[in-house]
Amino acid sequence: MFDLKRRKVEVDERVEKARLRLENVDVFALRAELEAALAEQADVDSKLAELQGSSS
Repeated sequence: MFDLKRRKVEVDERVEKARLRLENVDVFALRAELEAALAEQADVDSKLAELQGSSS
């Protein structure tokens, strides 16, 4: 019984930590960061394609 109570406390703490971490995630900032990275990736891919096309 003692072991289960200790595990319950540990699990409750893990749940609370996870909940707090999730609440602190700034989804809008992550989305903006992803969109900027995708735009840069597309730009680099485009320039690489141009260079590869001109070198052929």
